[in-house]
Amino acid sequence: MDGPAALPAAQDHPTATTAGPEPQPAAVQSAPAYPPPAARPTQHGPRGILFDFNLGCRVILPEGKWRLCLRDLDTGNVLFETQNTGAFVNSSKRYFVRFRIEVWEQDEPVLRHDYDAKGRDVLIQFPVGTLGDTLGWFPYAVKFQQRHRCRLTCAMSGLIILLFRDAYPDITFVTHEQVRAEQFYATYSIGLFFDDADCVWQPCDFRHVGLHRTAGYILGVDAEEVPPRIAFADEGPPLAEPYVCIAVQSSSACKNWNNPNGWREVVRFLKDSGYRVVCIDQKPLHGHGLVWTHIPHGADDETGDRPLAERARWLRHAAFFVGLSSCDDSRLHPSDQRIRHPVPGDQLPRMQQLLERSAGAVRPQGFPVVPAPCRHATPVRMHEADHGGAGATGHPAHSGLWQPRNRLDAIIEFSLG
Repeated sequence: MDGPAALPAAQDHPTATTAGPEPQPAAVQSAPAYPPPAARPTQHGPRGILFDFNLGCRVILPEGKWRLCLRDLDTGNVLFETQNTGAFVNSSKRYFVRFRIEVWEQDEPVLRHDYDAKGRDVLIQFPVGTLGDTLGWFPYAVKFQQRHRCRLTCAMSGLIILLFRDAYPDITFVTHEQVRAEQFYATYSIGLFFDDADCVWQPCDFRHVGLHRTAGYILGVDAEEVPPRIAFADEGPPLAEPYVCIAVQSSSACKNWNNPNGWREVVRFLKDSGYRVVCIDQKPLHGHGLVWTHIPHGADDETGDRPLAERARWLRHAAFFVGLSSCDDSRLHPSDQRIRHPVPGDQLPRMQQLLERSAGAVRPQGFPVVPAPCRHATPVRMHEADHGGAGATGHPAHSGLWQPRNRLDAIIEFSLG
């Protein structure tokens, strides 16, 4: 997945539970990664108390003699307790915690509120500028809505909203610019927080649990992955004959397949096997400085700024997809939802040879020689229902290749990077 979300600036969101004077607006130094919460808590309690759960539990206590306690209802732990004469309190944890707020004035119980999002407005916000991350994270927002029965609003890129809006009529989709923070009972931010050593924004480091599953941990729902639904204006295939989709561009050069003959040989092999090869990258040419990647010779050019739903339609009806880590289609269409086409079993060894061929040493101008890597590609992936187990008897020249139980066909996916 691409485009890791940066940790919001510390001056915008304090990283420790605080109790002190109500904060005053400060000059914005840089655009935040996510829309900020409302300046003041949105929920009204007795005696002028304000509270909400927008990026942590927030409580404003007016002047008086107060005692406040924040608890975790699921563990019973006291998270924070203070006595003050008026304060703004913000919990240190900004991911989902089922808080209890208890407030006393001069030992008189005034407020006891347990987190309950049922029937209330909740905002889950995703970073802009990334596709695969949001596709992987969004189903966990759906799980959150189903679990808490809240009125869910998701803030994300307008380009991705077009994929989901018709498929999820009970969820409100807005861009970051359309967020009206004053209406929300709770807000959660989904992202990859690289420098979050104190686990302020995520309960555990995403590198320990997985790039997509981290959303489940942030939202406190089951981390098992579920594919998102996508609504199509046209369900039919874009081509009548069998075709293969490829995507050769990536978000950074280190993710490219730098075998100088690789794409040309793959395209030629696929066309000789009876497939049309369709390139669905955004750009036919992309790069920087001395390193540029071109659309492979012989591929149909379907590049351009097309709607993502159109890309999903191409992928859904393709025989299979060959691409890089930045253009994996598995989140658009998991294997059990794809239109399947047979691939002759005798073509698999040659295809794997092409994909695993090591690139020769390359000397870019002005740079030292880069040695050729060993087995410069990830292996072919085959759906479980269509191949034998690991170690099963295979082709005599390719004993490491999983062979289909039926030698006439297999359903395969390819991913390079």
